[in-house]
Amino acid sequence: MKGLATSLRGGGEDPRAGARFAELAVMHIAGTPIGYSEHILWDRKGGGLVSTSYGAQLLPRGPADLVAVDSYSEEEIDAKDLLASGSYAHVTNGETDTTIRLTRGKNGKTFRYEGAKEGKPLRGTFATKAGLSTDLWFARRFAAAAKAPRGDLRHEAYSVEANPVAALPIVYRMDPAGARRAQMELGPIRIAGELDANGLFAIGEMPVGPTKLVVERVWSRGAP
Repeated sequence: MKGLATSLRGGGEDPRAGARFAELAVMHIAGTPIGYSEHILWDRKGGGLVSTSYGAQLLPRGPADLVAVDSYSEEEIDAKDLLASGSYAHVTNGETDTTIRLTRGKNGKTFRYEGAKEGKPLRGTFATKAGLSTDLWFARRFAAAAKAPRGDLRHEAYSVEANPVAALPIVYRMDPAGARRAQMELGPIRIAGELDANGLFAIGEMPVGPTKLVVERVWSRGAP
């Protein structure tokens, strides 16, 4: 075993080494791991950030049936932590079912989407009141060093899974159950969990039918 261990050699340099922030989270239901997600933030030329996210899940669909789900997104975030553009892909059982490219108009409030969902082309525009927020927009306001807002903090956001053709209302609020506990609502999505010092969820719980999906960070490097 010692000879085998000393013969092993590492691969190339970790591409995340040059990132501003990187994190890896594990998803589980009732203690059983069912997937993972990876989130990486890079500095964006001209200011702001580029956010890349990957995810994979193997979900039970019946007593003897599983469904494999993969997702990918790359977003450009401006210096105000608002969404400038995004590319999204969703794959089910190896077949791509959703691809969307989202771009912001010159006025900062109108967005154009183009792509396809389940074989049907999608193309159009939608308007927002003040642009689209990102998780970082909220994180800055809920960081440990900031004075957390009282009551609900609202904005508009985008979720290709929930609605690929429109903005959705999003709400963050502190949870009185704990000093760093918070709740988030985005359309049909509900998450409750613990915020880290940067205002990002380090662990979150999401209702899935009669049970809960838990997303728990297991590794991170850097700060957003």
